[in-house]
Amino acid sequence: MIPRKGLHLSAADWATASRIALTLPITFALAWELSGIALVLYLLAPVSDLIDGPLARRSERPTLGPAFDGVADVIFAVFGIGWAYWKLPLQRPWMEIYLALLLPLAAVYALVCWRKTGRVLLLHLWSGKLMGWAGFLWFGLAYWADAGLWTVHLAAWAALFHYSESLIYILRGRRDPDGRSAFS
Repeated sequence: MIPRKGLHLSAADWATASRIALTLPITFALAWELSGIALVLYLLAPVSDLIDGPLARRSERPTLGPAFDGVADVIFAVFGIGWAYWKLPLQRPWMEIYLALLLPLAAVYALVCWRKTGRVLLLHLWSGKLMGWAGFLWFGLAYWADAGLWTVHLAAWAALFHYSESLIYILRGRRDPDGRSAFS
């Protein structure tokens, strides 16, 4: 029997890919002011984030792994930040302050990681999950519930903590991208 050529994704990879795929219909629904549809689609994203890990651990076939999950998280986060910046003008000044802190910190992490490991690792530390969920809640609450500036602060401090912990993790000589904490 001749094996088929091509990419064969595991169930975990499909779950992760669905999070990336959701960005486009959510974007169109928000642009066309179909808030109800956008909200339903938006609520599916964390489901995919919750199930991809357990599916990967149970899978007998290889998965694209934590790096693919990290890429999906980054794509979804950039989408959320972009929409919030455009649609929530009262939060823009704080977003600009936090981005001015966060982007250099992320760049320092990437440079140190590259120097120490020869690549940039998308780490799966517990602070990364905290950052992802805080960002998810921030955008959802700010966009649909007009929850105010506290949501910006929550998401930004979670992101600052995650990149700080990631930097400490690499500086302590750790290399496992699926590590849990720099402090254990």
